[in-house]
Amino acid sequence: MDSRGGFYRTGSIRRRVVIPYTELDVLERRHAMKVLMVLRDRGVMNKTELVESLTSGAGSVQTRVDDLLAAGLVEVEEENVRPFRKMISLTDKGREVADLIADVRGLMSS
Repeated sequence: MDSRGGFYRTGSIRRRVVIPYTELDVLERRHAMKVLMVLRDRGVMNKTELVESLTSGAGSVQTRVDDLLAAGLVEVEEENVRPFRKMISLTDKGREVADLIADVRGLMSS
């Protein structure tokens, strides 16, 4: 069973167990760390720029941004001038997490 929940048997009864995601689980999702690292390296970006830099579909990037937003790792602000765009950036917590990921990557490559 993983952290997203699953089935288990007790005797002949099959039950579903749902365990909520933790904030750490969001990093295991596809493209989550990539989004954090791109924002760490490039700063504030709109969704189109983020999609182009990740070579992923807009839907999957939006889903991941929503997950990271819920975990408090990114923030989204709307510009008040045309064209209206949503700008995505790391929160302080998101920057700390991205810095730790960079440190781990550095250790792994040395």
